Amino acid sequence: MTTEQAPICPACQTPMLLRAKGEDKFWGCPNYRECGGKTIPYLGYKNQKKMPIGNDGMSAINKRLDNLAQYLAECHDEVMTKLIDIERK
Repeated sequence: MTTEQAPICPACQTPMLLRAKGEDKFWGCPNYRECGGKTIPYLGYKNQKKMPIGNDGMSAINKRLDNLAQYLAECHDEVMTKLIDIERK
């Protein structure tokens, strides 16, 4: 994995490194001692292969993300409607 594909540490803006602890892989900041950056789970091919796939071809995580996107769109519409009502008053 090249550093261009690695996520950026939100604390110090350094490209993160792929690390492993046992069988778990995660992205970690090379400067974690200084910046206190958090880790990010690695969702590589090995982990994605284990995800259950439904009859519609979507993995469980993709279904959750799709549901979340729909919910956020509904919230956005509701908030915009309320803001328009407030502006009219």
